[in-house]
Amino acid sequence: MSLKQDIKEFGLDLGYSRVGITTTDPFMEYAGRLRERGDSYAWFLPDEERLANRLNPKRVWPEAKSIIVLVLDYFRTSFPEIFDGKVARLYTSGIYLSQKHRLSGARRQLFIDFLALNKVQVNTRVFVPDRLASCRAGVTTFGKNNFAFLDGAGSFVSPICIVTDTELEPDSPTETVDCPPNCTACIDACPTRALYGPLKLDPQRCIAYA
Repeated sequence: MSLKQDIKEFGLDLGYSRVGITTTDPFMEYAGRLRERGDSYAWFLPDEERLANRLNPKRVWPEAKSIIVLVLDYFRTSFPEIFDGKVARLYTSGIYLSQKHRLSGARRQLFIDFLALNKVQVNTRVFVPDRLASCRAGVTTFGKNNFAFLDGAGSFVSPICIVTDTELEPDSPTETVDCPPNCTACIDACPTRALYGPLKLDPQRCIAYA
């Protein structure tokens, strides 16, 4: 069994729904998409250093060769009905709890420890566009609401990107939008009108931004 297969199987054993691999090639389309949206991202674009670092992992870490994308499906997480419409399922799932004594953090640390045992070095200070990376790694697609989508879980997923110094064979990308052509359900339902068109989001109007 190859190292890539071992990595994928271990990730699935830990409870991740999908594991994909992509290169550390620059995400040049990322900057273009932000600039197309003008004032919506004016708060982010002036920080050229931060933007350049996200575009190109090798700029931060010259040894970077592969990105492992782990996708966690929190659709399965128990969700009290009293929270419906008031608290996002994402937060009740505990995915953002990165402490090692919490399940989400412990799972991630176990994965990193497994990589270390296989002589794969990780740099946790390198950040990449998670949703673009997960599509490029072939584990998710895009929705018109800008979310990453996974078969069977919809947008109730969270991609986690691990940048490594080991060259692994990349998976085929799935950079597609699989929503029905004429569907605008997410745009119509957006309570703050942060979604103003297919794949168009004003983050400063989004509830998550506040």
